[in-house]
Amino acid sequence: MLIYEKSIVDITLDDIRSLVEDEIDENNFIEYKSELNKNGEKNHIPRTVCGFANSDGGLFIYGFDEEKEGFDKIQGVTLNDSWEREKQRLINILRDNIEPYLDVGIEKLDLENDKSLIIIKTSKSWIAPHRVKRGNEKDFYIRRNGRTEPMEFNEIKEMFDMNNKLTEKINKFRCERVLKYSSEDTTHYKVIYHSIPLNSFNNLQINLKDAKEYLVNNNLFGGGNYNFEGIYYSLGGDDFRQMFRNGIFEKVMKTNGENDNISLSYFEDDFKNFVESMLKIYKSLNIFCPIIFFVTLTNIKGRDVHVEAINERTGDIYDKERNILDASGVIFDSDESIDENISNLFLQFWNHFGYDRKYS
Repeated sequence: MLIYEKSIVDITLDDIRSLVEDEIDENNFIEYKSELNKNGEKNHIPRTVCGFANSDGGLFIYGFDEEKEGFDKIQGVTLNDSWEREKQRLINILRDNIEPYLDVGIEKLDLENDKSLIIIKTSKSWIAPHRVKRGNEKDFYIRRNGRTEPMEFNEIKEMFDMNNKLTEKINKFRCERVLKYSSEDTTHYKVIYHSIPLNSFNNLQINLKDAKEYLVNNNLFGGGNYNFEGIYYSLGGDDFRQMFRNGIFEKVMKTNGENDNISLSYFEDDFKNFVESMLKIYKSLNIFCPIIFFVTLTNIKGRDVHVEAINERTGDIYDKERNILDASGVIFDSDESIDENISNLFLQFWNHFGYDRKYS
């Protein structure tokens, strides 16, 4: 696996040494910098991160001197403060100088010379284009020919158009699927999970045989059959899972009783397991982040959540006539911060039912 395809927490010094051994120069996915003064950091780092986000992602390796020979290239930089403070300082540089704001991975690799390599990983952004907003600078950047360069007007316009179309395609797909399930059986509530790789609408075609094996090994399929859309596994009735040929996965669950309340706490835990399993499967299929995950509740009109702590409710259900709850999706660039992101996603459901947080 190429270094820039790895999760940032999996990158090791051996990966950096391989860059030297293989004589990997700066390219559209890798930028080296030996050292920058404080003003240089505020100029160079946001531009490079923007360039990666507006392209196909990449790694900024800080403390790597291309002018040196062999492993002497791996110089490192001196940390003037604790790593936690240095990391927060870099985060603040990006937060203050890029819009829309980007979540990036920042880690360090300690060297034997008491210095450290700092690695900043940026994924391809689904809300691009991003721009640098420092002083009078309001420029959009892109990676081109191994360099970070300002974008042309037509490139900016095309990127806005492309991302709008991607959002439309994702919304159209999910709307059709949710309406299909909500109208087929109105007496039971259903919970629908979707995982959508951002390149699924860009001619992505998965190996169905491999996908079936990985799904079985991760307990998402108990067997599985082929169909026109890809492969599916039915648990009877409306409970089934579908892996589409373009990498989208769908999981549909139907309640047993017509009058059942919603086991929201159970589904929150189950969705966490689903996300963890799907990220492993996508990695095995060489489908890389970012991946968007969605949860939808259908046919919920007149229902409440099933909790023991009913006295903890902070308010009544505001919209009792609402029949579908479709929470904002959560984007994962890696398997980090799964718990926090899923808690924030499900908080929308808990708030609908008058609760300020998750209850068992």
